[in-house]
Amino acid sequence: MNKSFLSLLVIFISFNCFSMDKTLEKEKEKADQQIVPFPKAVFNRDIKGLLKNLISHEKTAIRGAYYQFDLPELAQAWAQQKIDHKISGGLVVHGNKTTSAVNALLLQRIPVSACNGRDGYRFSNMHHKFLCLPNTVQGKKLVVTGSFNFTPAADGKNYEDLVVIEDPAVYQSFEDEYKRLVNNSTLLRRSAKKEEFTDIPEHQQHHQINAIPSAYFSPNIRQVLLALIGHEQRSFYGASYRFNLYDVAQAWVKKQQELVAQQGGVKSPTSLLVDGSFANETPQALSLLIEAGVPVKELEKPTGCMHHKFFVFGKNKNDKPLLLTGSFNPTGQADQANWENIVVTDDLDAFNAYKKQLLQLGAASNLIPKEALGYQKKVSSMVANMNNIPEDKRH
Repeated sequence: MNKSFLSLLVIFISFNCFSMDKTLEKEKEKADQQIVPFPKAVFNRDIKGLLKNLISHEKTAIRGAYYQFDLPELAQAWAQQKIDHKISGGLVVHGNKTTSAVNALLLQRIPVSACNGRDGYRFSNMHHKFLCLPNTVQGKKLVVTGSFNFTPAADGKNYEDLVVIEDPAVYQSFEDEYKRLVNNSTLLRRSAKKEEFTDIPEHQQHHQINAIPSAYFSPNIRQVLLALIGHEQRSFYGASYRFNLYDVAQAWVKKQQELVAQQGGVKSPTSLLVDGSFANETPQALSLLIEAGVPVKELEKPTGCMHHKFFVFGKNKNDKPLLLTGSFNPTGQADQANWENIVVTDDLDAFNAYKKQLLQLGAASNLIPKEALGYQKKVSSMVANMNNIPEDKRH
């Protein structure tokens, strides 16, 4: 075989490899464009598809924290990015239970750490639900959070939500929270090396609303909710799996009375949707809302758990509509003992999507009568204190 032929063969192979690379690159760009612009908020059966797309486009790192992680399809997409792009990062889960989805990550030596609630509390959870994606579709740096756990129930039956935030400060806040979680966790398996972090900034103060969008983390998320209720000038509505904070209910009632007076006796500028299992919980806060004329509802024929945790405010800080969502239920345990998050955003697309979701759920709901609450349920001192329930309301 002469040298000229070999030279031509090398040139031919190189050209074809170059052409294949270019073809793959064009296909990747086309795939990116298929989900851009991606929705700022999705609900129920649409969540898994968006998450899979965002995960499958991440090229640098994936860092997440989930109370439950049991969707093998999403875990496989994550593992594939480790194979294809050698991405870094890891996952933090509650407790030390492994699932097939967790094992899919461990097989690719992706660090998975177990974290419980905050020190000093007997009943507490690592209750986050978020992903940090620093280099996903078209190089965007995104955070996704909301009520959605990686579980078959969340994907197939429950009422769930997911918001996508593109903001450098919010992203950094969630990265810092991930680092705190890792530093307070234990590896599920020693086959992966645990990440180590130092110089993590302290939580920002919650007594005032900072720049919007912004992220907040437990403890004391209740202060953000109280501040937003105090700022509201028009109306606000919520959907929350649990609602036990008595001081938030007091602020809610006071604001409703102000809004009704300002708007010439409008029937109700606020409402709350809760899960049908409300009767199993501490009833005092819901009782206060109902007695004050706040419509508190449950779904008429739910297919699963009403697992949302969000509030929409019609005219709030800087005279803008605002959305609050995340992992946080307004309960004493979530506020003081759990690891939790919320984001506050003025993104109008996200706000309108959540408002539409709430209107649809509200149309399929019934008012909860006072008689449905467990008035005689005795509340322990610990639960009463965490939920700021007055002494005369603890029985």
